[in-house]
Amino acid sequence: MAAHAEPRLFRFNHEAMRTEWNFLLVHADAGEATAAAGAAFREVDAIEDELSRFRPTSDIARLGRLKVGEELGLGLAAWDCLSLARDVWQATDGAFDVALGPLYDLWHQRSAAHPPSAEELTAARARSGSHLVELDPDGLRARVLVDGMKFDLGALGKGYALDIAADLLRTDWDIEHALLVTGSGSTILPVGHALNGGPWFVNAGPAGSPSTPIEGRAVSTSGFAFQGAHIINPRTGHPVPIARTRAWAFAPTAALSDALSTAFLVMDPTEIKAFCRAHPDVECRLES
Repeated sequence: MAAHAEPRLFRFNHEAMRTEWNFLLVHADAGEATAAAGAAFREVDAIEDELSRFRPTSDIARLGRLKVGEELGLGLAAWDCLSLARDVWQATDGAFDVALGPLYDLWHQRSAAHPPSAEELTAARARSGSHLVELDPDGLRARVLVDGMKFDLGALGKGYALDIAADLLRTDWDIEHALLVTGSGSTILPVGHALNGGPWFVNAGPAGSPSTPIEGRAVSTSGFAFQGAHIINPRTGHPVPIARTRAWAFAPTAALSDALSTAFLVMDPTEIKAFCRAHPDVECRLES
């Protein structure tokens, strides 16, 4: 690479985890940028192999096939995500939960006009919830306490993969400045600064909100605009009413912002304010 080459902005796209990924890399050499993006996307694919509930050999799919009392040794990605999910579940008083598969299946099979019976709901709730799985850091093992559990890391797995991709770009490829985006902007992670030397900006908040600098923090958004009432309230076992259009969460990592944007749709405004006061590195914005 010529010593006088000026940095440029290169855009790379990829399909993984049932969505599109867009990486903007600041670099002076097109070949190096292309190779770095390829390596990062391969890492994302490897993480999907470990986390996807749709892949029978993944840790998450295998965990869902365990019988009561059985345990499974986990790979690092699955362990990291389940550990973070447990932490967020506890910190949000159960507003976030990745172990709701039976409840999702139950409501997915029913229309609003024909909701599940009380008996069906009770049976699904008996097999749902993070209190029914034990995590043992000795050997990175998980143990289920009931049969028929199902796990879904869709609410934080993409953010986690962005965090890992960003670390790989920095440490293995010396990419100091980039913007990593997944899900058409559902989670955005900045690395360093933009091509002009200033911070990366996003539009987050109600219509008309000014652009927000996101230097040193990730931002995620969750809402009902495209999927309707698809989020289950772990506390009630019912879908979350469409009372808010969208929630944005700013946090130090993409995995955490990803999880909290879902939790904030479940929590009431008073809870959210208390949570953010207790965690000053987290910010929430709501659009009603």
